[in-house]
Amino acid sequence: MAEHFREYGPAPIDGESIALVFASDGGGHLFAIGDSGQVWKSTTASWFDDFEVAASSLQEFLEQLGRQIANQL
Repeated sequence: MAEHFREYGPAPIDGESIALVFASDGGGHLFAIGDSGQVWKSTTASWFDDFEVAASSLQEFLEQLGRQIANQL
């Protein structure tokens, strides 16, 4: 991810001056956090396509992830 960021820069998300991709769902969809604090998920398996809001904050994102993990057990 760091190498990709250095080469291509931040994910192009409207309304975010910087959006750092920090994770993937394993199926190619990417997660980015913007300077607004919102967490975004790519709508396709691409760095350059549209992103939609996945959570209003990193804390909310991690709480959602924790619930999904707990439901898998």
